[in-house]
Amino acid sequence: MERIADHLSALGEPTTGLQLLEEAVGIAPIGEEKNDIDASSVLSAIPQDLALAGEFARAREVAAAIKHERKRQRAVVRVSRMDLLVNAMHHS
Repeated sequence: MERIADHLSALGEPTTGLQLLEEAVGIAPIGEEKNDIDASSVLSAIPQDLALAGEFARAREVAAAIKHERKRQRAVVRVSRMDLLVNAMHHS
C-alpha cells in the first residue's frame, strides 16, 4: 500500500495517496499485535511518508503508536528531523 501511495503522489494524486497511507495505518497494527516485525517495518515507514506530505502532526501520532520500540524511536527521530529541516528552510 505504501508503494502505491508513493506512486499516486508522484502521479499528482496526493490526496488519494494520503488516503491509502491512512488505510495502511489501520491495517499494520493488526500484524503488530501478532508480533509481526514486517508489520512494524511497514508501519515505521509511513510516518516519513506523511511528513514528506507535510502531515507532521499525523506523522508524529503514527510514529508514537508503533509497538516495536526501536522502530518507534527511529520513526519519531526521522519525523522530528524532517520537521526541523522544513522549519529551518521556511525561516531562512
